[in-house]
Amino acid sequence: MSLNEKQQERYENLQQSMVQTGLTIRDDSDLCWDYVLHGSKAKVLKDPAFISQRMAEAQYLHIYCNFQLGYNIAQNIAKKRKKQNLQPLPHQEWLELINTCVLSTTVLNTYPEVWPWLQNISIQDWKHQNTKNMF
Repeated sequence: MSLNEKQQERYENLQQSMVQTGLTIRDDSDLCWDYVLHGSKAKVLKDPAFISQRMAEAQYLHIYCNFQLGYNIAQNIAKKRKKQNLQPLPHQEWLELINTCVLSTTVLNTYPEVWPWLQNISIQDWKHQNTKNMF
């Protein structure tokens, strides 16, 4: 893909920010490429620091947490709300609930201060040290 000068500048700024979190721009990231290609007209108008933080959070949730278990917990909460005739959660609140439930599968219950991939530790060792026994 050929980028114009402004797009190339945004790409380089984003790449520099991503390096600070130990990541690179993913070819399949709508968030990254929307920013690179559209800048101030991007769907989610954010800066490179925000985007790299979100990408790091997503990587952590999907690789270092038990995402499926957390997602199932969130679905159970949504089903209970429905049985109680409560309104479905708005989209953003639903995403926040999933985030909270997935993070609850670790002993940290939050994001780590230093991303595990920036530490010299394997995914398996990280999970062994930080995964809650949920059963």
